Amino acid sequence: MLDSILSPVILGPATLIRSSMALRWQSLLLEKYSCSPGERPEEKSLDRHVLVMLCSPTWRGEKKAADGSFVSTSKTLGALTTVPRGPVPFGRSLQKADILYCGFDDSLLAAVREELDGPLPLPVSARSGLHDHAVSEILNLLLSEADSGGASGTLYADSLAHALAVRFLFLGEHLPTRSRSTAVLPQRKLRNVEELIESRLAADLTLQELASEVGYSRAIFCGCFAQRRA
Repeated sequence: MLDSILSPVILGPATLIRSSMALRWQSLLLEKYSCSPGERPEEKSLDRHVLVMLCSPTWRGEKKAADGSFVSTSKTLGALTTVPRGPVPFGRSLQKADILYCGFDDSLLAAVREELDGPLPLPVSARSGLHDHAVSEILNLLLSEADSGGASGTLYADSLAHALAVRFLFLGEHLPTRSRSTAVLPQRKLRNVEELIESRLAADLTLQELASEVGYSRAIFCGCFAQRRA
């Protein structure tokens, strides 16, 4: 039996390939499994929103329609599925495949949603067969970081998690354009950030710590650097 908080959404008998659990990332849990043909029962429930990515060339399975009948479905490499918090629908896998699961902490999604500038995304809903190159790239970077045992540090993982959360909330929708009113990090505050980094080169700084140094939220702090690059 799988011992994971993501087990309600994992499809069929599965073997864990990689997990970020030991890294204690605060924002998300990333786990990759080798899943064999089998079923996912309906009685389990998720306590967080999950993003799923197919890591194998193809996958075939079945899902249950509203009338109770089974509908064939297939996906190709990189296909993304969003699974909202709550009861997980029945699913059946007919083909062995490697699948990556990413569970988001509620606090991360809530903070990102609250700090977004412009139209808010729709509530997270079940969507399947999506393709988004940026999302796939971020997931693969996070997986590589997990493979390395967190070699690049907390700040790197936090930054990727934040970027992924924004893309996740708008997955399947058009991302809003960046507002012209996006703040620019003043030179004095930028020096404070640089001095903090230099004074703690051996420390595992987080994105939140850098943002707090200048009195900004994490999202606004990230936006300042996006604006500087524009």
